[in-house]
Amino acid sequence: LSIPAVGYTRESQEQFQVRGQRQMEYMAARQAYQARAPYPLRPATAAETERDLRAAGFVAVSTRDRNAWYAETAVRDLALIEGALRSDLIATSSPEIYEDWLTMRRAQTAAVGAEGLRPTHLRGRRP
Repeated sequence: LSIPAVGYTRESQEQFQVRGQRQMEYMAARQAYQARAPYPLRPATAAETERDLRAAGFVAVSTRDRNAWYAETAVRDLALIEGALRSDLIATSSPEIYEDWLTMRRAQTAAVGAEGLRPTHLRGRRP
């Protein structure tokens, strides 16, 4: 916002800056999560997955975006992992395993919060 502007130009400039910041947060959160994930990730949109299910012969295919629900769940779970469950988790594994898992869960929670992961329920049936 270093370029002077007024009215709609200023508002538009602010909106683009916010969008750009959100995109950078999303990319950073997603990269951090993918670096920590114990399995390879191949991102696909709900529409792409729905198309793939139909191509595989499924009918009555539907999707349901669960990002808002999962974002709340991830934050709540992370608080338990960092708090009330911490000593039990360390006792059943090791401090090293706990710290590694905690790092991954923090990255996952950030990625979901930045909409870098969009958990989606998929339904379909074979004819």
